[in-house]
Amino acid sequence: MKKRAIFLDRDGVINKEPVEHDYVKNWGEMKILPEAKKALALIKQSGYLVVVITNQRGVARGLMREEDVHGMHKKLNEKLGGNIDAFYCCFHNVDENCECRKPKPGLVRMAAEELKIDVERSWVVGNSVADMECGLAAGTKVRLVETNGNIFQAVKQIVGDGKKGQRGVKSTRYGTKSVKERSPGK
Repeated sequence: MKKRAIFLDRDGVINKEPVEHDYVKNWGEMKILPEAKKALALIKQSGYLVVVITNQRGVARGLMREEDVHGMHKKLNEKLGGNIDAFYCCFHNVDENCECRKPKPGLVRMAAEELKIDVERSWVVGNSVADMECGLAAGTKVRLVETNGNIFQAVKQIVGDGKKGQRGVKSTRYGTKSVKERSPGK
């Protein structure tokens, strides 16, 4: 049987969104939002996979390296109790017209195939129209949350709905959990 997942955007949902046209380029700039750890723990306790899907264009612009992003994700997962099952990243620039950059559904589709996820029983949670378009194009339910807001309340509502069955790389060892870190097209 395929698994359910909650796909989460990173910046503005799990960690503080940087100022417009900037990026979280290193761990020192990563500010985890207060209710994120509690929200991810609830997702896991409810039987969902936690998959982070994130556009990281700063790599294509030369502001950071893929290795920097992978290192931040390793530490982020540790700080969040090891509750993230996988990170899927698009490192392409906007003009590359790749299939993985949100709002296109490539990251969700790749994760669904590799992790055996039932998209119809899964959710995309994000703080932008691009996140919502990505989820809808992939066939998930979607939930728009306030940028830098409290995702715990949204997660509580989602896991309640999920119980009703409504529709809605590179492997790296992180602590005791294996987390997939993917960058499509690389």
